[in-house]
Amino acid sequence: MDTLKEPGSENLIAVCTTMLAYRRFSTCCDFATPIPRPDPSISASLDKIIAIANVLSAVERRLPNNLPDYYSILMLRREDAAHDRDLVTRQFKKLALLLDPTAATKFPSSDEALTCVQEAWHVLSDSKRRDLYHAQIGYQPTNATFWTACPYCWNLFEYETKYEDCTLLCQSCGKTFTAWRLQLR
Repeated sequence: MDTLKEPGSENLIAVCTTMLAYRRFSTCCDFATPIPRPDPSISASLDKIIAIANVLSAVERRLPNNLPDYYSILMLRREDAAHDRDLVTRQFKKLALLLDPTAATKFPSSDEALTCVQEAWHVLSDSKRRDLYHAQIGYQPTNATFWTACPYCWNLFEYETKYEDCTLLCQSCGKTFTAWRLQLR
């Protein structure tokens, strides 16, 4: 049987749409995730349904001080995104494309999900708003830098943690070295 013309996939998407309308987000995700994706349009619809359900499920879960968890809304780990504005922007663009209100296929609550994603990006993309948000939720980001030394000229350098264990070019002597975290006392 040809799976591209099989009506079962459209019926399953209709069931997921109904679950979104009744705001049963976790059930919708559990149901939509294992659905086969034989057709790109079905895959795109399922991705959009799962994104809507994940975003709105994250909105419903509040932090202890009743603030929304903006990192969960953008589907990011707080530790990864606390210092990386580019990561926040990339994830926002990805979700904004998925939740695009001008798309041909519109699902229940997609506008609400997009509004929540925009609000989260608005707070997390601006360093002042992000710092205020961190203070409100009591989050202390870990140090996102480390110190290393060139073994040839012994100059000290501070780099972002993403460069740890990478081969770097010494800014002083011009030789390459592997950046190891120094234990400063």
